[in-house]
Amino acid sequence: MKILIENIAIYTESLNREFIDKGYLYIDKGLIIAVGEGMPPPELEFADYIIDGKYAVALPGFAVGIGNIVDYMLRFKSLANRKEDILTTLSLSDIQTLASVALASLVLNGVTSIVTYVNPLNTKILSGIAMAANECWVRVRMLIPIDGLDVQTVEDLIKSALKSIKEPDASVKGVITFGFYAKKQVSKEFLDLAKSLNVKLYIEGILANNELLIQNPEDIIVISQRPTIVPSNIKKVVINNINQWKKGLGYISHDPLNLNPRNIIYSISKAFDNPRTILDILCHFNPINLGIGTKSIEEGNIADIILLDYSKPPVGPIPITEIDIVNEISMLNYVVETVLVAGELTLDQGLTLNIGDKHIKKAQSIIENLKH
Repeated sequence: MKILIENIAIYTESLNREFIDKGYLYIDKGLIIAVGEGMPPPELEFADYIIDGKYAVALPGFAVGIGNIVDYMLRFKSLANRKEDILTTLSLSDIQTLASVALASLVLNGVTSIVTYVNPLNTKILSGIAMAANECWVRVRMLIPIDGLDVQTVEDLIKSALKSIKEPDASVKGVITFGFYAKKQVSKEFLDLAKSLNVKLYIEGILANNELLIQNPEDIIVISQRPTIVPSNIKKVVINNINQWKKGLGYISHDPLNLNPRNIIYSISKAFDNPRTILDILCHFNPINLGIGTKSIEEGNIADIILLDYSKPPVGPIPITEIDIVNEISMLNYVVETVLVAGELTLDQGLTLNIGDKHIKKAQSIIENLKH
């Protein structure tokens, strides 16, 4: 679908022009085709869908990780300590419903890309999350902990989960992807499997000097508490200690509650005086270092974009300027009006397009039954 967004402020995260106070975006076939200042040229005005962005700002969508989405689904105190037992009683459809509602809540907070550790690991849970990502239409990369597993088991898990996806585009467009997560060791067999399945490899910092991995630095994402222990030839690094973050790195948390970007924003705002750091991490450095989503609003990039509405209470109106917008976001003062993932609307006018009342009612029923 051809989408034109006009009359909008744009926080591009581009080195060329970081902020446009009034401009336009044109999206087609999942990509940003044009972005500019002022009014759109006449040839772009015949879009399938036109959005008036007055009193709104467009940003690259938030990328978060690496907490366990299953723990986020069952984060409630009355359920969390019974997680293992609860999961054995849930059907595939139940898991899909709970995951869909959880993902929708994250989308409503500005998330377009999620990297999630998956535990416990089995076909039902992987398939349920994959089906939910497909349904909600938000990028989800599921990390399979490979320590102690054999290559064939992992390959079978991925192929089984992929078979459950109804929409082939979800895999083709990178909405549903997989990663390998290693803490102790990585074999050549897993490296070969990762390449054959186009799977990203996420490793703890202690493995960063592994000879096999040093030979393939472009395929590796290192998770570390301290950037100083990571070899210089490895370019993608995410820090899980906000006090050790440096410009150029990503930031993640293993706490599943931090899949909600409002919690991440709070942590970053406490650690850094400059509110721009929040958007630099969530919109730019996380997509780069996690290898998912879009790093800037520029021609040719994937259209993973959020629109924040500042037209009315409880968040507006405000002056639509760069400094005022970043300050408001740092105070958690934002409302997500529109979300596009791979150029497709998943949230419009504040409403999730694919997750509705039937999902909410079913999730409520599931949770109510789990309380007993």
